[in-house]
Amino acid sequence: MHDSKLIKIVKKHFRDEKPAYSYGGVVMPSRHGDWIEVHCEWSLPDMNVSGIRYETGGRLVEYFSPGKRYNIFRVYDREGTVTGLYGNVTEPILVEQRASPGSISIWM
Repeated sequence: MHDSKLIKIVKKHFRDEKPAYSYGGVVMPSRHGDWIEVHCEWSLPDMNVSGIRYETGGRLVEYFSPGKRYNIFRVYDREGTVTGLYGNVTEPILVEQRASPGSISIWM
């Protein structure tokens, strides 16, 4: 898609401002107002977070909105089956698109 761009997502915690996770993604053209839609391949080791299994080679479709206090994403396994929906609702989300060229910092 000609409107998409490669980015690096850096997820940080508000309390200590340390990066929690970092991985690559592709920002897709928005279909939902100010929401940012990002397609990612999970390149980190397999892990279980709150009952949702993230698999190396699996996929995430993440949605962020600077105007909302939450974000949500779908998690897919290596075979492309949806294995869970995950939402961050406990802290406001801050999206910094100017963190560095080609990156987005997500503060949670």
